[in-house]
Amino acid sequence: MLWDDAFPIAQAIQFLRNGQWPVFGQVTTFFVNNPPGQAYISLIPEILFGSWWCAFWFITTLNVLAVPILYRLGCELFEEREALIGSF
Repeated sequence: MLWDDAFPIAQAIQFLRNGQWPVFGQVTTFFVNNPPGQAYISLIPEILFGSWWCAFWFITTLNVLAVPILYRLGCELFEEREALIGSF
């Protein structure tokens, strides 16, 4: 796993172990915080399966599914061209 993939998951596990629940998000290497929900979503597969790799593939799957979901939503709200541009 890459650093930017592993860091939010490792930080979320640390939050869980220390009983911390971030409100302002997680600091990243790009100086733009991940939203607070990122830690909680990353913890779902960690709690269920106890594996960082499951968390990695879970987040990857959500990212891949975001494209067709945003495209479909965009088609309902806008024309097809705008929906295609907006989904990527």
